[in-house]
Amino acid sequence: MADISGEVQKIIDSGDLPTKIELPARTIEGNPNILEPGDLPFIIQLAALGQAVRTRKATEELLRRRAFKGEIETLDLTASNLKQKTQELPSLISVFITNYGPNTVYITFNSGLNKPLQILSGESRTINYSDADTRIGSIYYWCDAGLTASVRVEGYY
Repeated sequence: MADISGEVQKIIDSGDLPTKIELPARTIEGNPNILEPGDLPFIIQLAALGQAVRTRKATEELLRRRAFKGEIETLDLTASNLKQKTQELPSLISVFITNYGPNTVYITFNSGLNKPLQILSGESRTINYSDADTRIGSIYYWCDAGLTASVRVEGYY
């Protein structure tokens, strides 16, 4: 059996608790692994409090990621057969892409390694990253060999 008082102290020391809590557990017959029956409710409450703090932190992080400033970033791009990358963007939540043609354009986001999104001439697409772990930080775009296309990207952050 693990040293229970040591495990509880690790939780307290990790900073997941809002205040310092004194441990009321006492050892029985010199064995730190045996607690008095009255100490069990305290340990259960401590574990529940730790879980509540972790849940609150996860919820705050989710709300922070979904924060919307209401600003728009507009880019007019000319795609060619060379894969090009936009400048670093301000963590876009969603983008609205319109291909004005005359040819098909291929778009990927962030690393440029994911499967490209094919947008035909005259077609528009909306991409939403509001629940993603990372936002859109850059856009890669290109056309088939020897072709070009005009693309407008409106990104929201």
